[in-house]
Amino acid sequence: MTNRPRATIESYERRQENRSTVLDRIDVLRREEPWPGYDELTVAEIQGVLHDGDAHQAKDVVAV
Repeated sequence: MTNRPRATIESYERRQENRSTVLDRIDVLRREEPWPGYDELTVAEIQGVLHDGDAHQAKDVVAV
């Protein structure tokens, strides 16, 4: 999703519906990846990285 449609949806939500679930998701989409390539990983791959362990990476992962 590019920034323009996201901004349009956010603007609509804030003016009309103000649904927290939609606004919260927009906030999550704005965040940077915890590490390069994160978005392409499967859940199992992410769990493997976290299990093998870097505390800084674990802190950066956000449940969505």
